[in-house]
Amino acid sequence: MKQKEEPISTSLQSRFERLKEKVFFRRPILREVLKKHGDKALFEYAKDFPSVNINESISDRQIEFIETCRLEIASRLGAEAAESAAEQLKKYYFASTINHHGPVAHPWCLDPDLMVAAPYLDHGDDRLKNIIVLACANISLNNPSFPRGLVFHSSMNGVIEQHRLSFLPSNAHASATYGFRAYTPQEINKVKQQLRQKVRERRVGKNEGEIVSGLIDEIYNQPDVLACANYSDQVTKTNFLLWKKIFPKNGGAQPNLIYLEQESLVVRLLINYHLYGNTAITHLLFDPGYDALITKYFDGIMCAFSQKEEWGTYLFWGISKENNYRVQLWKQGDYLVSKDGSFK
Repeated sequence: MKQKEEPISTSLQSRFERLKEKVFFRRPILREVLKKHGDKALFEYAKDFPSVNINESISDRQIEFIETCRLEIASRLGAEAAESAAEQLKKYYFASTINHHGPVAHPWCLDPDLMVAAPYLDHGDDRLKNIIVLACANISLNNPSFPRGLVFHSSMNGVIEQHRLSFLPSNAHASATYGFRAYTPQEINKVKQQLRQKVRERRVGKNEGEIVSGLIDEIYNQPDVLACANYSDQVTKTNFLLWKKIFPKNGGAQPNLIYLEQESLVVRLLINYHLYGNTAITHLLFDPGYDALITKYFDGIMCAFSQKEEWGTYLFWGISKENNYRVQLWKQGDYLVSKDGSFK
């Protein structure tokens, strides 16, 4: 006897439910967020972001983090932005950590910032002046979020086309964004040549080309940006300026967009407070008695590592000197060692 087929709508719904359960299995916190806030409009949900509840263990280390954050911001954006962010964090201990470290041109980077920024417009507190983003730079330059350059769209003869202008060379796609060298004036000139070629080919309108070229000169081709030691610092400086161009002041306050890569903050915090301290992190790093706890609570966790399946890395990634590639590390005795033993 032929089995009765499910109606299409029922079949789609059942498949969607199965897919949703798989997502929730990998992202259990997302399930809790939807349970608590799933009936809210996105704007109403975003309004609660700055007001977070701080548990006691986080509060104990809050001063350390705020001071470290202040120093990192000051070195890139100056004392005024640093002091403003530090004062804000004392009252609103909140930062966005969802983004990749790259130009705020791709929707993956811009959309979360817009969601965080929306409640600032009618908040009314003078201390809430900064959108603080602790972005992940431990991504490859060929990540789909396109961290190595600018993304924009053109509309020519009814055809919409996406364009990508890369500040960094094509042979560095697999390199990590964190620690990568700064782009050069020669690479800026190459990008502008590519843009002019798109205009000549009538893939980009003349007016659009002039706007993008002007932004490149005004933001990315500035002496203080070109003088940066690495690409991460350039991203912080240029995102700060680009945000002001995208959303100019219009009779009201405009929040600053402060992008910092998480990795530099973590390195400074580890060195200053955990290498020679008596903290939980000190013991996780140096006390063999904690190895079993690391395995118990991190092995098999998404974005951590799996010793059995050999994905992720044990607490830290190495960075190769030759091409800035990430190197997977595993614990062997008192060392973290790459699989082939060349990195230790």
